[in-house]
Amino acid sequence: VIIVGVLASEAYGKGEDNQEIVIDEFAGIMVTFFLVPHHWALWVLGFLLFRFFDILKPFPISYLDKNIKGGLGVMADDILAGVFANAIIHYIWLPYIHKALF
Repeated sequence: VIIVGVLASEAYGKGEDNQEIVIDEFAGIMVTFFLVPHHWALWVLGFLLFRFFDILKPFPISYLDKNIKGGLGVMADDILAGVFANAIIHYIWLPYIHKALF
């Protein structure tokens, strides 16, 4: 999805982050939920965290948004927002995983 998104964003949007391009959001959500256990509370948390990082764009997400151009630039900020959201979910969920395993 990420590779297709970079190529499609480059071709369709001429490298600009157009409102009509949504594959970047889809890829970011996919990254958010990568290896996240199936639980409704984690789905809600993941969605809210992803939207938080995607809308506010704290550093370094804002850096990618402003400095990387083309299809990669369209995708990069959403991918990193997904990475941040995913990391927070795993940090929160880690004690439960550890307790279940040991």
